[in-house]
Amino acid sequence: MNARPEVLEATRDLLQRYQSVALATTNEAGEPHSSSAPFLLHQGNFFILVSGLAKHTANLLNSKRCHLQVIADEQDTVNPFARKRVSYHCRVHLVPRPSSRGEEILILLRRRFGPTIDMLGSLPDFQLLELIPQSGNIVMSFGQAHPAPLPIELD
Repeated sequence: MNARPEVLEATRDLLQRYQSVALATTNEAGEPHSSSAPFLLHQGNFFILVSGLAKHTANLLNSKRCHLQVIADEQDTVNPFARKRVSYHCRVHLVPRPSSRGEEILILLRRRFGPTIDMLGSLPDFQLLELIPQSGNIVMSFGQAHPAPLPIELD
């Protein structure tokens, strides 16, 4: 998709400025669950390292889909009704940690979040998930909602 320059810039700004995504998932009964997780954006996809004990992890692995959002901090927002945010509907893929891809992503996560990743990555219940955007939306202000750019490239 060829996004307008201001839409692309606003999307990149949100994705570079913030470190966590809000996740919307559903369980097998279709009941909604919201949560958040630190993320890495790499080659157009989001990666999260999450505990297998968390509700959202089971939901993500069972449904293989989610909705994610990166939203501007309220203290940086003039009007909460016009808060900048970008959201994507995603497919979910489990990345095996004992694989070259898994090791590559864990290295990139460590660069972004520091040695906490070493500790979390050593825990057997933690799962590395790839969230693959299918479609999205960005709200830049009142009356300024646009399709979010895909693929997402920050460089």
